[in-house]
Amino acid sequence: MFAFFVTAAALTGYRAWSAGRGWGWFWLLAAAASLTKGPLGLVLAAGGLVAAGWEWRSGPPARLRGLHWSGPLLWLGLVGGWFALAYAAVGDELIRKMVMHELAGHVTGTDAGGLKPFSQPFHAWLYFLSRYLPWSVFACVGFWRVWRHPAGSEEERRFERFLFCWFWLGLLLFTLAPHKRPDLLLPLVPAAALLAGRELARLLARVRPVRIWRATIVGSVTILAAMFAYTRWEGTWNSSMAEARAMEAMAQWWKAQAPADLPLTFADPLMTLQFHLDRHQFHTSPAEAAKLLQGEGACFVAVKDLGALRRCLPAGFGLYELAHQPADGKPCVGLVSNRPTLAVPSSVSVGIGLFAVRLHGFELVRASWNDLVLQSLRSRATATIRDTSLQPVWAGYRLTTGRAERRLLAPGESWTILSDAPGYVAR
Repeated sequence: MFAFFVTAAALTGYRAWSAGRGWGWFWLLAAAASLTKGPLGLVLAAGGLVAAGWEWRSGPPARLRGLHWSGPLLWLGLVGGWFALAYAAVGDELIRKMVMHELAGHVTGTDAGGLKPFSQPFHAWLYFLSRYLPWSVFACVGFWRVWRHPAGSEEERRFERFLFCWFWLGLLLFTLAPHKRPDLLLPLVPAAALLAGRELARLLARVRPVRIWRATIVGSVTILAAMFAYTRWEGTWNSSMAEARAMEAMAQWWKAQAPADLPLTFADPLMTLQFHLDRHQFHTSPAEAAKLLQGEGACFVAVKDLGALRRCLPAGFGLYELAHQPADGKPCVGLVSNRPTLAVPSSVSVGIGLFAVRLHGFELVRASWNDLVLQSLRSRATATIRDTSLQPVWAGYRLTTGRAERRLLAPGESWTILSDAPGYVAR
């Protein structure tokens, strides 16, 4: 999706550059790219427009006409507005995750094993050459032709230089950044593919079209058959695929066996399991999950590293392993509890991110970020939310028959919610 929005924004920007109008669509699509995966979307989408300076120096001037402040304000309103709303919802966790960990961590290298900027400078280029063989070779020929033998047509020359700058400025950014992965190059691939396609068209200009069609059909069928075989048998040897199937099997087991109103604590992120359970709930640490298991309320925990959870529990603690997947072989995910069965208890505890939640007569309908949606199952039901962190955290809840309420919890503070009376009681 990120590559799609970057490509759409880049091509819309080229069209606006050529026509001298229509920049609003560029800024709108650049905002969509930024909302998908950060401000780098705007930078990558605008990289090809550097070709305007290239054209100005070596050909007829092609200035960026039609630009005005409404476009940047549109981008800032959409991206900045989303960021403000997200900060209002989750507070400092947003800064820690998106700004410190993702943005600053990728730039400085703290999120890349301590690598410094401009380390492993050839990795990005080698990723492109190897992952997109054989047509990456034709793309290289296309880059060389743009640099040494530009097209005679003014429009064709402008577009090929636009593609050249789009690819190479983006590749430079990924070369400078210590955080490197092959899939990060996807937003640059369309520019290289277009130039490679032109070289292939020149090479095949004298080949009869019917032969090209036959080769294309045979090649496509062969590749699709190989892809089908790969996905069909990958789980027998690929540990990642085997783990994904184990998560799906665990989700199916939980849906079939667990009562509908039974909440589940995630001691690890387990995003694949959450996907199949149709939820997106903050996970808690193994240490906090162990504290919940030692409490009076029933607690059901999905865990990937069962050994880490056991090390946080006292010796001889009665931990019941209710299920694990795969059923035979080394487990990828397990379900443990301080109760021997999945029967609905009168009191249940669940860990949600930085919160320890105790439910008496309430059903946890949904946990979205730090906001809970609760359903009262009986009169005089209560729910207690406790901040287990060392910092103040915003918490919110909404009853299915009432309005939403939010408040800031101090470290260790509890907020008790009553089903028969609005508001809260702090203790």
